[in-house]
Order: sequence, then C-alpha cells, then structure tokens
Amino acid sequence: MMTQHDHGDAQLIARVERVLRAQPLQKAPPDLIEKVYQQLALNAVRPWWQRSYATWPAATRAVFVLTSLTAARIVYWVLSSPHGYEAPLRVMTQLSARLWWDGVSRGLGRGQVLLHALCAALPTAWWYVGAAVLMGSYIVCVGCGALVYRSMVRSTVTYEGCLL
Repeated sequence: MMTQHDHGDAQLIARVERVLRAQPLQKAPPDLIEKVYQQLALNAVRPWWQRSYATWPAATRAVFVLTSLTAARIVYWVLSSPHGYEAPLRVMTQLSARLWWDGVSRGLGRGQVLLHALCAALPTAWWYVGAAVLMGSYIVCVGCGALVYRSMVRSTVTYEGCLL
C-alpha cells in the first residue's frame, strides 16, 4: 500500500529525473581527458604498497591482518595481566630463550629488572599522563603529515573555476 508520503517521493523522483534527462550532454574538454589517461597510467605503474589496501595481494593482506591481530592481542594481554607487567615479561623472556635468542633473553631479563624498578618508582597517574602525551603527539604528527601532504600534492591547476 502506497502512502501519500511515498507518492510524493515518487513524484519528486520523477520530476528530478525529467529535469536531469532534459539537460544537454556535455563533452569533456580534450585536455581533461588527456590528464585522466595520464593519471590512470601513473596509477597503473605504482607499486602495490602505495595503492589502496583493497588492491594489495591476498597473501600480504592476510599477513598484515594476522600481524595486527597478534600485536593487538599482545597489547591486550600485557594491559590486562592480573600480575601487572611482570608475567608477560617473564613469558617473553622464557619464549626468547626457547627461540635460541640467549642475548635477547638476557637483555629482556635486565630490562625486566629495570622496568620493575621504574614502575615501582613512578606513580600510576604519571603512566596515564605519559600515555596521553604519546597519543596526543602521535595524533598531532599524523595531522601535520596529512596537512603537508595535502598542501604539497593537491594540484593548483584549475579548469573553469574547478580545482582538479
């Protein structure tokens, strides 16, 4: 059953379609077509890592997803450990020893002692402030990088008042 509101929408859609179909077709200027083809040719020769994630090879995407999930799981495990930071460090030390990385294992053991002393000396609020400062710095760096990229890459060539 069509309501009056639906009927009004259908009439509006029909009117808009009539107006749009009545518009004359316009041909793109030859120099614009040439620029589009040049850009397509440039995009075709770009390496895969400079393209959209959706165009990456399937194996690379799978490795990226698995690596990201593993990193997220490790961070979650360290942050949610009931024994604080000591248990994950102890497991990492044991794991590195099993992987024949004796130097890494010894370094992690020394790092664990240093980290334990540092964590015991600093109040918890300082850790939160430090994390907030690091996150804020990261956001500012990403924002500044995006701003510089946009200002340097954006074309200033215009065609009849439109930025290309």
